Amino acid sequence: GSKRALETFKTGEPPLDIDTKWDIELGASTSAFERSPYPIVRKIAPAFTLATRALRTMDVWANSIAFDTQINALAERAANQKGLKGKEKKKFVLKLRENPTKKMIADAKAFAKYSTFMDDPGKFTEWINQGRGKVPGGRFIIPFVNTVGNLMKRGVEMTPGLGLVRGKEYYDQPAADILSKQLVGSVIALYMLYKASEDEIIGKPPKNKSEREAFYRQNKKAYSIKYGDQWIQYRRIEPFNTVIASTAIAHDELTKEEDEAKGAEIFFRVAEGLVDNLLESSYMQGLSTLFDKYGKREQMVKRMAGSLVPYSGFWRSINRSFEAATKGEAKYRPAETFKDAFAQVIPGLSDKTPAALNVWGEEVVLEGGVLRQWLPFKYAKETDSELEKELERIGVYPSLPNNKLTIRGETIEMPKDFYRDYAISYGSQLKKVLEKAIGKVKNKDPEIAIKAIQTIVDKIRNGYLLKAKSEYEKKYGTVKKTK
Repeated sequence: GSKRALETFKTGEPPLDIDTKWDIELGASTSAFERSPYPIVRKIAPAFTLATRALRTMDVWANSIAFDTQINALAERAANQKGLKGKEKKKFVLKLRENPTKKMIADAKAFAKYSTFMDDPGKFTEWINQGRGKVPGGRFIIPFVNTVGNLMKRGVEMTPGLGLVRGKEYYDQPAADILSKQLVGSVIALYMLYKASEDEIIGKPPKNKSEREAFYRQNKKAYSIKYGDQWIQYRRIEPFNTVIASTAIAHDELTKEEDEAKGAEIFFRVAEGLVDNLLESSYMQGLSTLFDKYGKREQMVKRMAGSLVPYSGFWRSINRSFEAATKGEAKYRPAETFKDAFAQVIPGLSDKTPAALNVWGEEVVLEGGVLRQWLPFKYAKETDSELEKELERIGVYPSLPNNKLTIRGETIEMPKDFYRDYAISYGSQLKKVLEKAIGKVKNKDPEIAIKAIQTIVDKIRNGYLLKAKSEYEKKYGTVKKTK
């Protein structure tokens, strides 16, 4: 495996008969620079293809390991079937490993592709592939259709009940293999049900904007499980993610629904949750942006502009790691313009984009240092804020103030700098007052606490709204009343 991997890294081309995800998903375009008719392009090709070459190298290595493992296993099984033992068995196995039959080679190739999620696409995956090919830029939006389809199939194989539905579209395996995966999935699901009953597993985030912002302020992660005082995302733990997510979502929907007769509705809500979980995975980020229900869709063009920079994800991680190293922390900086989108993926420019603000007027910090900004598995320590915990208990979720003012009958959108100062001032004052008030309502009846907290929020919001109107007219001139 290491020899084949090294050959791939040096030449940019995998050895004969070894496929990689990049070859399967993107075709010949992965090595277009190396095959250019222009000598100068071929000379500088390594600088452009270093990242993809490294990824293809890892695919070749993994594929080789799986291939050799299966050849070894088949040789051992053949020896066992013959009843061989001791030195005779060892000699037979070594000879068969060095000279495997055509059937063994075919079996090992199929196993290697299966183990590395590169087996042939089914009808549904083929249908998506055909649709992707007809959309301009479709490969940029959904680059890994076959990989995603195979990850889903592996997850379904382990999902209790679903994995028993056999068919050539999904499985071509012995019944014993299918049942063993079902046992693994059942054990995982049972433990996840226990974690769910302890409120230590999370599915999708809240739909309401204010609740969702509070959810992230508490350092919770969508599709995560609590371990100690850390929330760790399970979305990247493929192919177990499907089993974990389906169990978490089903438990959540069943506990929320009081009407047992709505079984079909619950089933479709679970299915919807699994689709959301899939769309938000790293493989489907482009499609996630297209179908996002939380307001990212209007940012699609800007985000796609940033993705045109070669290895944009790599540079985004570099930028965040660099910011964490030089400034002590990395901040979440949403792209609001084309310039912002490119700045996020061009080294040295990312910190020029303003960081997002939370309801307290504080800049949103991405937890973790230099290494954490690189890791694909995201995790965060549970918040110890008494204010956040009490607001969650009573179900009150303050939000950022509106960026529009109505002055003398005229609706005005505040300039960005003006609004930012307004939001910071309002948020810091709101937090200061609520932290003092929270001790008086803590552990009281929720209705009493809600009324007291809401009164404070309304009073501060109205006071700052009047102040903002006054400051706006002082800075930008008196607004004339609309006739």
